[in-house]
Amino acid sequence: MQTRHWPLQVKPLSRERGLTESEQSHRLLHTKSMGEMIMNESGIAQSLDALVVDGTRPREIVAPTSSQETAEVLREAGGKGRGVIPAGNGTKLHIGNPPTRYDLALSTRGMTQLVDLDPENLTVTVQAGMNFAELQRIVGEKRQFVPIDPPSTDRATVGGVTAARSCGPRRFAWKSPRDIILGMEVALANGEVVKVGGKVVKNVAGYDVTKLFVGSFGSLGVITAVTLKTMALSETNATISGSVASLTSLRNAASQLLDSHLMPTAIVGMNGAAAARIGVGNRAALVVTFEGLERAVTRQTTETRDLMDAHGVQNLGIATDSTRIWQQVADFAVPPCSPQQPGEPATVRAVVKCALPLTEMSEFMQQTEQMAEEAGLEAEVVGWLGTGTVYVRAACDVSHNTKLPGFAQRIAADAQERQGHCVAEYLPPETKHAIDVWACLPREQTRSQDDFEYTRKIKEQMDPHSTLSPGRWLGRL
Repeated sequence: MQTRHWPLQVKPLSRERGLTESEQSHRLLHTKSMGEMIMNESGIAQSLDALVVDGTRPREIVAPTSSQETAEVLREAGGKGRGVIPAGNGTKLHIGNPPTRYDLALSTRGMTQLVDLDPENLTVTVQAGMNFAELQRIVGEKRQFVPIDPPSTDRATVGGVTAARSCGPRRFAWKSPRDIILGMEVALANGEVVKVGGKVVKNVAGYDVTKLFVGSFGSLGVITAVTLKTMALSETNATISGSVASLTSLRNAASQLLDSHLMPTAIVGMNGAAAARIGVGNRAALVVTFEGLERAVTRQTTETRDLMDAHGVQNLGIATDSTRIWQQVADFAVPPCSPQQPGEPATVRAVVKCALPLTEMSEFMQQTEQMAEEAGLEAEVVGWLGTGTVYVRAACDVSHNTKLPGFAQRIAADAQERQGHCVAEYLPPETKHAIDVWACLPREQTRSQDDFEYTRKIKEQMDPHSTLSPGRWLGRL
């Protein structure tokens, strides 16, 4: 795929309202070329390279400072048939099919304010452009935290985490972002602003529209503010890890943990390549963490070590303050970008996310590792054994990059036979035309599935002119 270069212009948001040039500059990001940092007068910096989507660059960039301004941008863009892709810091823009139009990058980095913090009722509301790490810092001052552990937590924005339904392996204890996100404000493609959900832990009877936008990847509306649950910070944490003979050996020990009275925060298994990257050995490994009161964590860690030892887990070790380990596990969802070493061939990589029944996970992970070896690929495989999620990172020489879509299709077919599903979260842009990344199938097959018809009807109702993220959703919607 050839990269298209377009001149970037300043987007005049509100000239008709008589705003001065100084007032407009608070809403706009100014630049002359890609590959540099831009900053508006509010001090919001944005990396231009982070807004490139599958090699395609936007014609213009705009950073509204409110829901109303965002809605105005969408209304005007829809009227002119322009394609808009919303983004925060761009940490999730690699997920999705290549865009069919990309006229305007709508940055949420002009919306970074704390709206409401209610520690007594365990809720917080912020604008969508706030960094997730900054959100955690704010609620941390009240000895609380938001129970979501997304990849790239230092760069991801609250809106991006919400739109991508992004989380990590501690979802096992903390539940899905759809359970943590109580409400939001959304700018729709027709220029309206709607509020869905609310600041209460229980919603009223009826369809929960909030869940429709969580995980919609900017295809139905632009999320401008989010209300989330908070929890009290844990007193301590501890992680116990050990090696196993093979990936299939994970099943017995993990199932015993899941069936026991123990309450781990996360249970993760991985192959040797993944274990080496994370720093828990160089053989297939089982890693378990606990958080809570110190006395309870100590007791559960001791019991877990005994249980793992009884089921063949070797080289057991316990680490306290294991935040680094679990952030690295969460970051398996991030496309690897290690620099090419002198004399080494250029390498390209893929990231595939799979959802499977718990009873199928260890066998699927073993089969995936074997298929990668047969295809001449290097594979790192990590499974969140309590939630059914498997991440596969595969790499090959750049001259063989066409192997990656085929590999994604093969493991997706295996997952489907096991009643599972796969999404190719990252593929080299030049290979994405081969499949629909949301199903790892050719586009024609994707459009013949039942899921596509439901998705098409929702998209048609919410965004009839395909203004938002055109071509990026299931079936190239």
